[in-house]
Amino acid sequence: MLSRDRLSLRTERKQFWKTMVVEEDLASEKDAMIDTVKAPGVLRPTPAASLEEALKIADTNGHQHWRVCCVVLLSTLCGGCAGGTAPFILGPVTEELGLSSWGNSALAASLFVGMWIGSFVGGILSDGLGPGRVMVFAVATTSLAGMLPAVLPSMATLVVACRVTVGLGVVVCYQSGNTYVAEWTPTTIRSRYMSLLHVTISIGSLMTTAVATFVTDWRLLLVVNAVPPALVVLLTTKFVWHNESPRFLLVNGREKDCIQLLRRIHGNVKEKPRLEELPSKLCLTVDGENSEATTTHERIALIDRMRQLTHGSLWRLHILGTLVAFALNFGQKGAETWAVVFVQNASTTDLTRGVYFASLSGKVLGDLVNIYLSTLVGRIRLLQVAFWLSSISLFGFAHVQSSLWLLTFAFLSGFGTDILWCNIYIYLTEAFPTSVRSTAFGLAMGIGRSGGVLSAGLGNSLGSLQMAFNVYALSFAIGGFLSA
Repeated sequence: MLSRDRLSLRTERKQFWKTMVVEEDLASEKDAMIDTVKAPGVLRPTPAASLEEALKIADTNGHQHWRVCCVVLLSTLCGGCAGGTAPFILGPVTEELGLSSWGNSALAASLFVGMWIGSFVGGILSDGLGPGRVMVFAVATTSLAGMLPAVLPSMATLVVACRVTVGLGVVVCYQSGNTYVAEWTPTTIRSRYMSLLHVTISIGSLMTTAVATFVTDWRLLLVVNAVPPALVVLLTTKFVWHNESPRFLLVNGREKDCIQLLRRIHGNVKEKPRLEELPSKLCLTVDGENSEATTTHERIALIDRMRQLTHGSLWRLHILGTLVAFALNFGQKGAETWAVVFVQNASTTDLTRGVYFASLSGKVLGDLVNIYLSTLVGRIRLLQVAFWLSSISLFGFAHVQSSLWLLTFAFLSGFGTDILWCNIYIYLTEAFPTSVRSTAFGLAMGIGRSGGVLSAGLGNSLGSLQMAFNVYALSFAIGGFLSA
């Protein structure tokens, strides 16, 4: 169902821009298209140029988009650290506070409830305030909310509320960071950078797992985990405030600010700046194709964004994106939440951290492999293969007793699920139009993340965890059928 090729996607998006008028005349839009004169090794646009071409001229050596990528990688690393604490505080908090089985399920699901809320809120905030600034706010939120349960009196409602807030901050950080780096990076290397974000998420979780090996007190673990995001906020805020997404500036009617930003970046290039090559006017393009250029001299109002978001040409993408995201979240979040408890019940040896390390190691390898395979094989084909690999490996994980096989299937499961995350993030980011990219992506992932909330709460309510893991594996199989 998702096997539509890139050409048909472009056709739909062209039709979208043809039929939706945002207080602009199509004739004047075409007048703003780039007319590039090619000299040897130089692109010389006329006064009205596409933002894509202007970015190439301004950031000729690539240093700017590399700096942006590094800032986002640090932020997503903190997000991985914050999310990685969940398996290690579930048991100790339940025991200390004397939570019932329902209270235990509520605590387990709280992080994903926050992620579910954050998926909706994050997209709207990124499109309205700027993805870079929203990312910094999100990192600060994870630091503060993550530390509060450790320093305030222990109450079940407070712990659950803080975990919800941490989940909200984590997913807003992921989504806004994803958009921020995508809107700075040339399309030719965009998938590589966006895959690296998932590498740092997994590395952050690995770091938390390593710390949890030595820090067994859950309060101290939360305090230690709150330090890296606080440092990242201090180090990156100034850069982000002065280097917001140029596409965000242009879409929101701040064309002069966007041009000034590009000129400042070009002035930082070591080679002698050629400011005359930079345009005096800018326009956006659909998939980099100037034939459907869209000028954006005025801020697009929220009501116009909603009209664009609900346009008929995007409904199929909304529905399929949401269903695939639901299948992925239901299977992966449920398995991730209850894997430690399942291993404790199923194995005679203490493999809890070993299984977690194996899964995270598989995720890191999956992210690195995806950097090369996504362009060679294609995003849709990789989604299909990764869904079936995740389904088979998770089913095997639930039905073996050997320590070696438990670790092997945990590794394969992590390998498959992070390939899924990489490709669905990249595909949905590239598929939706710029003006509603974050909101549309957040809507699809927000509804999809309700699957994670549901599966995390169901884990201890289906009679046995083995039955729950069978259901999680089935969810991945359904995702494989949907992406076929």
